Amino acid sequence: MLRVFAIYPSFDPLMNEMAIVWHHLAAVGTVHCTVVAKTRDVLKGFSSADGNELDGHLSIHRFTKIQPDQALLSIARSANPDVIFCAVAHNLPVALAVAREIRKPIVLHTEFFLDDGYLIRRRFHFGSRAIRRVEANLYRRYLAGAVRVILSSDPQEFRDGPSPRYPSLRYLPWPFFGPVLPVGYAERDKSASTYIGSLSKVKGAADLALYWRHALTELPDFNLSVIGTPVDAVGRAVREEFQALAEGGKIEMVLHCDREEAMERIGRALFVFSPGKTFGWGLILDAWAAGTPVISRSPHFDLVPEQNCLIARSPQEFVASIKRLRQDPLLWKRLQMGGLQSLRQHSLENVSNLLLESLRLTV
Repeated sequence: MLRVFAIYPSFDPLMNEMAIVWHHLAAVGTVHCTVVAKTRDVLKGFSSADGNELDGHLSIHRFTKIQPDQALLSIARSANPDVIFCAVAHNLPVALAVAREIRKPIVLHTEFFLDDGYLIRRRFHFGSRAIRRVEANLYRRYLAGAVRVILSSDPQEFRDGPSPRYPSLRYLPWPFFGPVLPVGYAERDKSASTYIGSLSKVKGAADLALYWRHALTELPDFNLSVIGTPVDAVGRAVREEFQALAEGGKIEMVLHCDREEAMERIGRALFVFSPGKTFGWGLILDAWAAGTPVISRSPHFDLVPEQNCLIARSPQEFVASIKRLRQDPLLWKRLQMGGLQSLRQHSLENVSNLLLESLRLTV
């Protein structure tokens, strides 16, 4: 059995997609995983209790702050892992401190690796593309030299095949968990959509408001449910705007709901809208599993225009796309089938097998 010491910004097997992958690998007896994570999940607006949690071959140790102190290093030594798994690059200094202590290789998982805009934070390049490009190249070289394997979950980075510059870079599809239960066109509310996810600048909250402000004016019979927590100033501003519309009956506002209710809502909707230029992958995968077409601001992730989604680059195109889906059941069905096909590589079993294969490369 492979022994893994994993460092995460947050970790809950009931909520976090990658946590569910580790739970699955531990449950089938493939790995013994010891996790250290923060109690606060900023993106999901959720806090776990301090302390330890043991579930068979999965043990979770939560801290208010992740740092390479004696408490964390003691857990790492006791875990006696074969490999250190570092989720997100900003935790790499902690992983390196653990590696110096126990002399084991590191696997790094980052949602983006080749995308300069998401690898380097704005405060390091001041908005300058030239500085960002130089900083990103230097940072990639640093990451590649510090770890044994790099896993990226952005399929756009692998559209032309493996990277010749970074032979340690491998693709790990973002996982989907839950039943695949596509609901037919006849059972849909043709005047309803839903958005489920955190409200933030990086996830396109501003465009979410802009597009729906236009759509609800042009389609006065349409209704929108927004379920999510604002996590930054942009998200809070959008929530306030939606709250005002909710008072007029145009929008339903909900902070949280359980997964079963979320899938029911997505399954009743005519479509879901992905407002970001990237991110929002969980909503896209949930929509495909419910057989719900996706309209997106841009063709990121595994989105392929006219095959598993429609692309709306402006609020006007957004309204036109809604009208197409309401009036063309054959188009709606084609997008449903395309989404179901795209979902296959994101299955829990496939992602678990690919993760295990990458971990075994280090031992």
